[in-house]
Amino acid sequence: MQIICVQIICYLLILIVYMLGKKKGAIALCITILFLCYVQAIDPFFKSSFEGKITLEHAKIISVQNTEKSIRYEVVFQHKTILKQQIYVSTPPDDKALEVGDGLRGRCVLKEIQAPVNLGLFDYKLYTKSQGIRFQCYMDKIEKIDLPGYQVFQLKIRRALSIYFTLFTSEVEAYLQAFILGDTSFFGENRQIFIELGLAHILAISGAHLEAIQLFFLWTAKKIRMTKEIAIFLYLGFIIIYSGVLKRSISFERALIMRVSMQVLEDIQGARVEPEQKYTLLFLVCSYLIIRNPFVIYNIAFQYSVLCSVFLTLYANKGYEIEGRVHKYIWYAKCNICCILITLPLVIAIQQQFYLFTLISTLIFRAFLGIVAIFSFLTALIPFFEAILVQILSILNWMLIFSQKLNYNISIPLYFQSQQLVLTCCCIVNAHNLLSSRRAIKSLFAVFTLFILICMVQFNLQLNSIHFLSLPHGEATVIKIDGIIYMIDTGGGMRDLDNIAIAEKYLKPFMLKNGMGKINHLILTHDDIDHVGAIFALLTIVTVDKIYLNESSNTYYEQLKREHPEVEVEIVTDPKKLPHLVIFSVLDTSTNNNDTSLLVYGYFGRMYWLFLGDLEKEGEKALIRQYPKLRVDVIKVGHHGSKTSTSRELLAAYKPEYGIINVQTKNIHNHPSKEVVDRLDAYNIKYWVTAVDGGQSYFFIGPFQFFLH
Repeated sequence: MQIICVQIICYLLILIVYMLGKKKGAIALCITILFLCYVQAIDPFFKSSFEGKITLEHAKIISVQNTEKSIRYEVVFQHKTILKQQIYVSTPPDDKALEVGDGLRGRCVLKEIQAPVNLGLFDYKLYTKSQGIRFQCYMDKIEKIDLPGYQVFQLKIRRALSIYFTLFTSEVEAYLQAFILGDTSFFGENRQIFIELGLAHILAISGAHLEAIQLFFLWTAKKIRMTKEIAIFLYLGFIIIYSGVLKRSISFERALIMRVSMQVLEDIQGARVEPEQKYTLLFLVCSYLIIRNPFVIYNIAFQYSVLCSVFLTLYANKGYEIEGRVHKYIWYAKCNICCILITLPLVIAIQQQFYLFTLISTLIFRAFLGIVAIFSFLTALIPFFEAILVQILSILNWMLIFSQKLNYNISIPLYFQSQQLVLTCCCIVNAHNLLSSRRAIKSLFAVFTLFILICMVQFNLQLNSIHFLSLPHGEATVIKIDGIIYMIDTGGGMRDLDNIAIAEKYLKPFMLKNGMGKINHLILTHDDIDHVGAIFALLTIVTVDKIYLNESSNTYYEQLKREHPEVEVEIVTDPKKLPHLVIFSVLDTSTNNNDTSLLVYGYFGRMYWLFLGDLEKEGEKALIRQYPKLRVDVIKVGHHGSKTSTSRELLAAYKPEYGIINVQTKNIHNHPSKEVVDRLDAYNIKYWVTAVDGGQSYFFIGPFQFFLH
């Protein structure tokens, strides 16, 4: 509920700023307070429903996966459900002849997604939320049922349109699927670019479609001398049918109800709807949607759109008063920037970063995609327009690629809620100044002041950190001290695809999210695949200054020198002192490759840290013999917690206070072993296991330090 609370704070602050600037809005403020109370009242519903059993009216299968033990069906609720909710069916129904589009009914347990969280890395729980998935349902006692006739009719129309769109080129098909049916899954790489530029909401079916369709009906009515009332009646009828066919988003449904209600209200009053009336109407519509389906408050797109609507409706009449097309365009440009400002706290709360180019790209692509949407509709009706649409899309794709090259993201880790609150206040005050001020220079100065503040937060709050990453294969540790980035091992799997996935989906996103542009020092402890497997995939997408290997890694040394001559590679024979740590080994040669692991020792955050690689008993004895008085507060437990490592002799000699067991999530060796866990417990060592507890992070700056799990 943290993001929900941030959104409610935004509501209150928007209204307070509006009241101070306009000397009115008490009714809107009271309604917002009631909305706050309402959200808090329904919070227990979610907590009680996680483990509660519910009956599905009907559900639609979207995929089927055969496994050795059973058939797993992945379905989505079809009964007035806004969010995608995955259901994993462990036991298939008696009738296994199920196809996509069939209905299911059964008993299920509703649970919140509890996947391990990789801090600063790939957060599966956060990813599912961004995809509109908040809960998982585990079903049993399942039976097949027939869907109602209207749903079958909708599916047939959608399927017929989808088949029709395949007659066009793949690029045109993707845009037709998105702008007409609301399905963005055909975009491929472009969809990811849209997301990176902060423009993913533009791809969804939104209120812009309603406005374009309404203008089309009114224009047609004027040309054929049809009365406005008949045109509006036909428009509403078309919208109802259209919304039933496409994959409607909650934002589209809210915009649909709002537009119809405002049209009726304008006809009754015979005048333009006032901002306070719009806000009250918005509150009523949102309340209706939440009462009908409380899960909607977890929909990120719904939060964004409502937050923007709350702000813009209060200032809508000001846009009507502006004369001249140029001044109106400037006004709408200001509104777009304000939408970014208002939603910025939510974006940062979720993604922990913000793309500077989003400010410019929103102004460019909103107008350009409006043209694309129009020609998508025309092409669907008249295939003759396909050639024109192809030319427009080629320009759009060039703009996307060019924008991605210009893109620069600011990593903004908000470790404390007070930072987020300050950022929210600054965003809202600047947005208000931007719309209220008539002088563009003054307005832009306020906006740039905000982003200077963001940059100062980012670059002045240089928290040093140590991150033990939770990877699907192998282990990796990242240390950031005084702007210098160290990485110990890269993780890795047996397949090239595993290594590419680790580099592209885990290591690089982690670095971008934490503002790490490159790796200054990469330490590969030894040449086991689970420690070095992803090195070559990583070097293709991340800049590395220098790599350190042990003496047993000659094969990797030659390959690195041959394939990446731009990277300096060094084999460590004697203790190597770097600015903040020391790299050394205790056995140059051994029958056990793990005992030749490079060890890393350093003083971070007023504690001494020892990273043991895969060191086992023979290496541990050599370590104690060579460094008997080594002070150790935290150890990275050797060999993923294997019983052949972390001996009683090692723990008795160094007496560490904390331990980190870095174990891959796809763990077939049942690490950590019971023997190691018992030893750690016997010496009262507090420890964390990444495969169970998720990635572990340790932050420190000056006298302050804390673990974050």
